[in-house]
Amino acid sequence: NYWNAASFPDPSSHLHFSTFQGETSADISFYFKTLIPRGVFLENLGNTDFIKLELKSATDVSFSFDVGNGPVEIVVRAPSPLNDDQWHRVTAERNVKQASLQVDRLPPQVRKAPTEGHRRLELYSQLYVGAAGGQQGFLGCIRSLRMNGVTLDLEERAKVTSGFVSGCSGHCTSYGANCEHGGRCVEKYHGYSCDCTHTAYEGTFCNK
Repeated sequence: NYWNAASFPDPSSHLHFSTFQGETSADISFYFKTLIPRGVFLENLGNTDFIKLELKSATDVSFSFDVGNGPVEIVVRAPSPLNDDQWHRVTAERNVKQASLQVDRLPPQVRKAPTEGHRRLELYSQLYVGAAGGQQGFLGCIRSLRMNGVTLDLEERAKVTSGFVSGCSGHCTSYGANCEHGGRCVEKYHGYSCDCTHTAYEGTFCNK
């Protein structure tokens, strides 16, 4: 679900899921929205292997992993701050040949895979969405998290995890402009809608 989301109310909070099965390939995508300049989006640990996505600064998103031949890190630097309380999309991919990271529509950063190492990502811990192990976690909202084609149910997990809020507010700050001709953006638990009552138009975006 495009709007399946969870609000992370403080940086020490995290949701956990079963271990990410991404031994030879990983394809991860999600949207985030935050006001803070740094925080871990998700990570999964092994004995020495790991995979991690984080906001390293207001403009830098990092994708790092280790498949047994030392840590590899890819960073995308955005031209303007990403902690602007707007939705931003992150896509990270890794296979035996290369790894890539893309933020919004910025050019993707691609790195060839090192030739040594066992090439298989061997993970044992649970998958943490938010930070594991006392690092600076994530404060804000994550939605539409897909890993290897499967959407993780952030909402359901947030409902059963204390201190969490399922869903997100503030969709209108990012998408309110889609309501045309003076239509009013109305916040909804799953996204938003446009109220066209005081316009001469109708339709989803008051444009018909």
